[in-house]
Amino acid sequence: MMKKWKKLSEEVVHKNPWWTYKHDTFERTDGKVGDYYYGICNGNAIVVPVLPDGRILMIENYRYIRNEESLEFPCGGKEAGSTPEETACRELLEETGYAAEKLILAGVFQGMNGVFENESHVFVGFVGEKAVQEQTLESTEQAELRMYSREEVQKLVNEGKIWDGHSLCAWALVLQFLP
Repeated sequence: MMKKWKKLSEEVVHKNPWWTYKHDTFERTDGKVGDYYYGICNGNAIVVPVLPDGRILMIENYRYIRNEESLEFPCGGKEAGSTPEETACRELLEETGYAAEKLILAGVFQGMNGVFENESHVFVGFVGEKAVQEQTLESTEQAELRMYSREEVQKLVNEGKIWDGHSLCAWALVLQFLP
């Protein structure tokens, strides 16, 4: 088993409503001292919504940083004090207008474990035939609903048309739960 490094100092460099950026100094087991910069947030929940006929519901998001569209599963940050299940239900409803009738936890992962502490909880969300409300998107979101068969989603993954890392991880985790 590897020996753990010793934290010498810790400071918050920047904080906003979504995440905290930190800087630590550390001492390795060989005595070398170094700097580590990383982010921390409350985690998130991702939902792969399944309609009664087995089709998969996705959202086509505009992503500002890449200035292009991205096919994704509903995902959002966990608010302090909320559970991953509550976050999953909230994000599903806000981003798609559909409510989860049943949620199954498919897995948990860390997407960027060397750079960011951000635990992702992945759920399969079985939803009703119709949306129960309109989408309620944030000012930084612009999204349209898309529906695909399981085979179509896999083809989009294979062709590189789904490139969002959270959606790719979620897809790998939920396959065993899909009809």
